[in-house]
Amino acid sequence: MTVQECKRRHTHKEYIEWLAYWEMEANAFNPDRYYMAQVAAEVRRGNSKKPLSVKTEQLLIKFETKGGPPKRMTKAEVESQKAAWGAIVGGVKKP
Repeated sequence: MTVQECKRRHTHKEYIEWLAYWEMEANAFNPDRYYMAQVAAEVRRGNSKKPLSVKTEQLLIKFETKGGPPKRMTKAEVESQKAAWGAIVGGVKKP
């Protein structure tokens, strides 16, 4: 799906809701991820001088997001961003 098609199909609110959902799901318990972390822990224990110090939780990937939802931009900031992106992609001349 192209960016233009995505913009036509989805509102900004839906995008923000999707981001919040993705953030919750990224760190939700997943049996497959946990199993792969267990396998990695066993491999690491086999190659470690201190195998009892290796914990499965150390090998689970944590997805962290900085901040919360994006802040609302002022009209001046929006126009500035549009002009900058337009200049990059060749849509609008930079003022």
